[in-house]
Amino acid sequence: MSQRDLPLWARAVAAGLLVFASWWLLSTDALRDTLGDSVGILCLGVISVFILRGMHLPLSVWPFGPWRKSFQVVAVIAVAVVIAGLILLSGMNQPPVLASSIDAGMAVLVVTGALFWGFAYGFVKQRSFLPWYLIAVIIAILPYLVNLLLSIGGDGSGDSLCIWTRQGAAVEAESACQAAMLPTLMFLVAVGATSTLVTAELAFRRLLIGQPQKAGLLAVLGAAVIAAAWYAVLGLMDVSFPAPLVLGAVGALNAGCIYVLSRSLLVSALYSAVFMASYWALTLSLLDAGAQVGPQVPLSIWLTALGIGIGLAAIVAKQNGLFGDLKRHEQPREQPDASGD
Repeated sequence: MSQRDLPLWARAVAAGLLVFASWWLLSTDALRDTLGDSVGILCLGVISVFILRGMHLPLSVWPFGPWRKSFQVVAVIAVAVVIAGLILLSGMNQPPVLASSIDAGMAVLVVTGALFWGFAYGFVKQRSFLPWYLIAVIIAILPYLVNLLLSIGGDGSGDSLCIWTRQGAAVEAESACQAAMLPTLMFLVAVGATSTLVTAELAFRRLLIGQPQKAGLLAVLGAAVIAAAWYAVLGLMDVSFPAPLVLGAVGALNAGCIYVLSRSLLVSALYSAVFMASYWALTLSLLDAGAQVGPQVPLSIWLTALGIGIGLAAIVAKQNGLFGDLKRHEQPREQPDASGD
């Protein structure tokens, strides 16, 4: 028998270490000046890998299968081309605040995450996960669509929203719609899906929730609380593009549920990327179009997301129960090792 996952005490220690390390590293001027604000998220992946591998546990970056008969190099190249294309093409003519969010540390995370995405597609057949990818995108973007419809039909703040191209009617052509919503969304989704896979997904999903097969709702809720604490630290340290606390907590809850139900870190990474990218794409685009956007998340967004989260949590509780396998740390001999490393 081999150990299935971290015991409760180890998860508690890991949770505290993740939050403390982000605060400490962001407080270290030398590191922050060298790597940028991404040092706060970079430590999530580093700590998670050291703990998991130190305790001889698989990383499980990609699902257990179904496996391809042979490694598909074409799949790796295709994934790399798509990710690079989204970043390069949609990143053109973006506002300086968006371009400055890609510092040295974030560039390393994007490249590393893209490699893991590529190898996941090279090793594992993805056809059976396509419905989950679609569900993740729909669930992630739905709260913002609801808010956008309400804003257009209410105070009209969405009437002048730049969707794809420059409008240039009310402002100078060279500065109009630099943050058009769809290009910004594509850029942030590509960056987010790659970087979160090897950081937040490893930390808050794989490390704290554990293997998804029998993870209970309590583990998902605990991981969401720790994620909220981490987002609060980022906000206190004035990190560029921090997730608002409530939005980060609800997003972590939903991502955890999706991870357990889909049994794939790739699916939860896509959800996290689209969910956070949608918020910043909508916010930047509204600001660029001259709308008044407050610092708080609109009520319609987080209420819709919370409603979705409650529904997902109910499904997780019905499927795996409240405690899941928190008190069981052994797995059957036939359980395959999909370490992804």
